[in-house]
Amino acid sequence: MMRDIAWSDTPLGPVAGWPQSLRTALSMMLEARFAMVVAWGPEFRFFYNDRYVPVLGTKHPRSLGAPAAEIFPEIWELIGPEFQRVARGESFGLDDWYLPLARSGYRENCWFTVSYSPIRDETGGVGGLLAVVAETTGRVESERRLATLRELAGHAAEARTPDQAARSAVQAFARNPIDVPFAVLYAIDDDGRTARRLAHSGLSDDHPAAPAELPLIATAPAGNHPVAPPPTASAPTGDYHTGDPSADPTAGNQPVAALRTAGWPLAAVAATGVPIVLDDPNHPVSMAIKQLAEQHVATALAGGGIPDSLRRDRRGGFLRRKAPTT
Repeated sequence: MMRDIAWSDTPLGPVAGWPQSLRTALSMMLEARFAMVVAWGPEFRFFYNDRYVPVLGTKHPRSLGAPAAEIFPEIWELIGPEFQRVARGESFGLDDWYLPLARSGYRENCWFTVSYSPIRDETGGVGGLLAVVAETTGRVESERRLATLRELAGHAAEARTPDQAARSAVQAFARNPIDVPFAVLYAIDDDGRTARRLAHSGLSDDHPAAPAELPLIATAPAGNHPVAPPPTASAPTGDYHTGDPSADPTAGNQPVAALRTAGWPLAAVAATGVPIVLDDPNHPVSMAIKQLAEQHVATALAGGGIPDSLRRDRRGGFLRRKAPTT
């Protein structure tokens, strides 16, 4: 790839004119078995090996020879000062550094362990930067999500009422805002006409994505709980449903499309049968944590210490208060 670039047409000039210090650094970088970068000159123009390509994602191959600030504008305020520190002759290293990258068409949460070292040129000054990078996103996310699931599991057996189960669940979600930027749990009243908010996290009490009550309408496919659009919404006519757990996730009556169309652009009730709002386009939530969290909350709402008269109705997407049996 590097050989295909007309370097003479770039600010770096023809390869024959490159200093030996740069050539030596590039030789070490290209032969390394770890992801490495040589950022050269006052603009930190990028050279990198094949192991570094996954870090760039869709930014490759246009990043080759480009200034670092143009490659990573979304995190330059974080990494720029450290690049400048290395340019002054200092080294820098950090484990599990949170750097949200826009490398796949959206901004995603990423963590890296990095080591930045100065590269001395022929004058004895700093000609560039050598970066060794290891992505740790998978491990960091797994540890964080497992901690949330352990907390949910611990609360599931302790809840004595639906309200307690809901409050303990959103408290766990609130401590993990990276995976769960917000969550809302509802319960259907006895008459089946209104869904009442039990608990929420990440949103203010008056946020339009977390109304205290959701009016329900009667016309809906079997097993669905239809949601009426809010009075202020400018939405197309038609019914809005919370979704059937057995339905095709791409079906038109699914919650994401329904509530967004109805005027709640950030909110969606989970289609797997548990009333958790876990949707934010700027913070994609992995399906694994979403599904496992739903299972734990369902356990708390359907079992544990909750009396039989308040156990969850598994036929729909909301908690339903059942009348006591006589």
